[in-house]
Amino acid sequence: MALNPKPELKEYFSNDLLKKMAFFPHVFKRKRFLQIFWMLHVAPSPHTSSGPPTRGSKIRDVVTYIDCKCREHFNAGPKICVDESTVGFKGRVSFKCYNPQKPTKWGMRVYALADCQTGYISASEPYHGSTTNDSLCRPKLPFTCRIVLHLLENVEQATRGSGYHLYTDRFYTSPMLAEELLSHSILLTGTVMTNRKQMPQQLEKR
Repeated sequence: MALNPKPELKEYFSNDLLKKMAFFPHVFKRKRFLQIFWMLHVAPSPHTSSGPPTRGSKIRDVVTYIDCKCREHFNAGPKICVDESTVGFKGRVSFKCYNPQKPTKWGMRVYALADCQTGYISASEPYHGSTTNDSLCRPKLPFTCRIVLHLLENVEQATRGSGYHLYTDRFYTSPMLAEELLSHSILLTGTVMTNRKQMPQQLEKR
């Protein structure tokens, strides 16, 4: 539905010749879909370990399930990219983000790894603030490196291979990340911040 937006949900199930889409009515009846859509409620699994609840504990099982299914049904090609996306939301949650430079200014941030050719998301990680930082691998590395390595780890486990070529913007690109990726036989291409640590001094002179 995100790839083919409609003004109203009911139009995905329309019988109008100009609006008809065969896929959605084949999978769901409109009444049943809307019933689930408006009554969907998530809660932490009773089988999870006991302990203090985290910011994302209620949706963790659903997010993990969807994330795994994305890799189960599609393997990313050799050219991949990492970027963040904002899911529009103005409700009351502590991890809601605001960025005036983005088209969607208020919402929840999601980091995603996608296939460059198709745009298909192969791995994603919602951002819940400090709890997300604590859950990532390699705690001694900067967050911009850790989130990339975390997403790549999920993809590599699913495909059992490497040899990827990763494309990033200047928020992520750094010599430190390039060294980490090279140790996994992954190439890196991206724009850079000239004042970032370990960057060649020649870049600042230009």
